[in-house]
Amino acid sequence: MNGTNNESDALRFRVIERRKWPDICCWQELLTAEWLPLVITPASLNPDQACEIGAKRVFGFDANGRRCYYARRFAIPTLRSDDNDEFYKASAYREQVEAWLLMDDRWLIYKLMHIRGCTFNYGFNLAESCPAG
Repeated sequence: MNGTNNESDALRFRVIERRKWPDICCWQELLTAEWLPLVITPASLNPDQACEIGAKRVFGFDANGRRCYYARRFAIPTLRSDDNDEFYKASAYREQVEAWLLMDDRWLIYKLMHIRGCTFNYGFNLAESCPAG
């Protein structure tokens, strides 16, 4: 785990958070030049959004219908006050996970969490299965 309170990590999270979801042209946005040629390219992307809980996810499938991409983002809201008279909604917790199926059938997973001002960037990790189960 790589916990930071780094401004650049927080800025990157805000930029990703503000991006229109799902931007189906950007499934590869977080991939580095080293990883991009090793992932299976989705032929279709199926977005799913649960507005009532602030969750968004996308499943990507290859030409044979096999899942090859997964992304989820969600936020847990809280009420905050700036001057004890005005209340506004803010995120107490936000999470972003993206996963790509590699040519060798392993999953490349990227995870970023933001908890009350602290950003935890777990970076890229390999797994035997997709985090969506």
